[in-house]
This record gives sequence, C-alpha cells and structure tokens, in this order.
Amino acid sequence: MRNKTSIFLYTIISLMVVYVAVSNTSNLLHETQQLKLTFTVQTDKTRYYANETVKINGKLEDDVGNPVENATISLEVKDPNNNTIFLDVTYSLPNGTYQDSFRLHPRSIGGEYKIYATAYKEQVGKAVANTTFQVIQVERVTVQINQTNYTLIIESNTTIAQIFANITALEFTSTAPIGKTGFINVIIPREVNNTQIKVFIDGVQLVPPPYPIITSNST
Repeated sequence: MRNKTSIFLYTIISLMVVYVAVSNTSNLLHETQQLKLTFTVQTDKTRYYANETVKINGKLEDDVGNPVENATISLEVKDPNNNTIFLDVTYSLPNGTYQDSFRLHPRSIGGEYKIYATAYKEQVGKAVANTTFQVIQVERVTVQINQTNYTLIIESNTTIAQIFANITALEFTSTAPIGKTGFINVIIPREVNNTQIKVFIDGVQLVPPPYPIITSNST
C-alpha cells in the first residue's frame, strides 16, 4: 500500500509541474501577439508603363517607434485580374527599412495593381500592409490608307482588348473595376483624320462638354 500511495502522489506532483509550465508558456505567447507594430509599404511612383521597373519600399517599427531589423518581409503583387505577377521575400535593415523591385511584363494590362506585404519576426510579432499602383497600357494598331501605313496609339489605365481598326473606325473594349475612374487617350495621325471624330461608348455617342476632349497638333 505504501508503494502504491507514493506512486500516486508522485504522479499528481508531476502533472502539476507540467501544467504550470504550459500555462506560463501560453501567457508568454499571448503577450507577444499583443505587440503593436507599425508597418508600411509604398512604391516610388503611382503610375507605370509596361516594362518599367516598380520599386517597393517600406519600414517596420515596434510599438514605441524603434526600428525592427532582420524581420522577414513577404511581398505579393497581383494584376487587375487577381493574377499573381510577383512573389519575393526580403529582410528589414538595422534601421527597419526594406526595399525590393521587379520589372513589369512588356505586355502588362492596364489597371490597378495591388501589393500585399507581410512582416514577421519571431518573439516580436506579425504585421500586414498593402498599397496599389496603376499601370498604363499602351496599344498600337496599324491602318493602311492608300498603300501607306499609319499607327494609331491607345493609352489607358484600364484594360484594353479586342482592338479593331480600319480606314473609318477604331474599336476596342475597356474594362475597369466599378467605381474607379479611368482615362483613355487615342492618338491618331493627322493624315488619317480627314473627317469629324466621333466617340461612342456602348453605342451611345459622347458629345462634349465635358467628354470627349479632342485636340490636335502639327502631327
């Protein structure tokens, strides 16, 4: 009986020690997750053309403004169709800043691109930030008139597709998120423009003012 009683008491003491240790660890983790971090992400410009380099930078600080170095910075960039076009991991410097960059594809579509950034450091915490930038899509289409080729240029911060052009008309589709403001610039050589220019959207003619804005120069 004594031997059995001793074993029983030892088991209870062991369980109590383990329980206390786990509880203390849980409290430490809870305190770590409560740390507030200041994390930023931005680009060097708000608008880019296809094939340009996008430079990303930001900073990570703790809750009292001290820089957090050697934190893992994960970056993801998505195009207007929600396709991932860039993934990378970098690290914060001693002053808390970080930098990264990537080159846009030559055939990048126009529209709003989103950057998702996540910062993490063990025993410090995790923070997320995001930002956006626009890509200007440039499309060129050739029209032949009297055996001479002329190039029409379309520039837009929306997604341009289904382009069709002949000697009398230029047609294309333009898509963008609802609620966003877009612009479309069409450059037509003077030699092609021998008549009045008319602009239609979904079959409805736009009559200025305010749009379309039509200007001309010597070219």
